[in-house]
Amino acid sequence: YFGGRLETTSFKIADSALAGNAAESLLLLRHAMDQGVEGVMVVSAFARKIGEIARVIGNPRASAASLGVADWIFNRIRQAAAGWTEDSLVTVINEIAETDFAIKGGAKDTHYALERLVRLVSSKGRSIE
Repeated sequence: YFGGRLETTSFKIADSALAGNAAESLLLLRHAMDQGVEGVMVVSAFARKIGEIARVIGNPRASAASLGVADWIFNRIRQAAAGWTEDSLVTVINEIAETDFAIKGGAKDTHYALERLVRLVSSKGRSIE
């Protein structure tokens, strides 16, 4: 009955991309789109995850208490922040804004915009061209 169907969420896509798994992230994205997950939700998940990383990188003295999260969540954010630079975060934040614009009517191919975002995050903000 459920053969060939992969259950996913926008946060699973973002987590997979942040872990550097481009192929898996694109697969999850495509299944999510087929299941009717809105692109806005995907962009929102990426914005939240990248925002958390930016708060950790931007403040070397950041702690779980200062971010208002549990210790285990803070450790996951700190781990996800490894390999990111301020420049790569700026690149991804700009791409999030462009993708948000694209999925809200600014582009004809919203799937391409989302896939581009996933690939960029998977490469930790390094050029994908």
